[in-house]
Amino acid sequence: MDKQTVIRIIVFALAWVNTLLANTVYDLSWIDEESVSLFVAFVWSMWTGWKDNDIRKKTIENKAKLKELEEMKNND
Repeated sequence: MDKQTVIRIIVFALAWVNTLLANTVYDLSWIDEESVSLFVAFVWSMWTGWKDNDIRKKTIENKAKLKELEEMKNND
């Protein structure tokens, strides 16, 4: 399984846990629409910030190799 599949399964399971808790003993009324919206916005901004920037060493190395290959192609 790839990472995205695992994440989708975890989110799906958490949604069911939340539903079960809300329908049983625990009152989750403190979780309102604004809190969920802020949480999703935070997670999404962190994700895009991570994915759109070359932070990891491997990504920086791969980008340098790609640039080198493009320069070799342009020189031919």
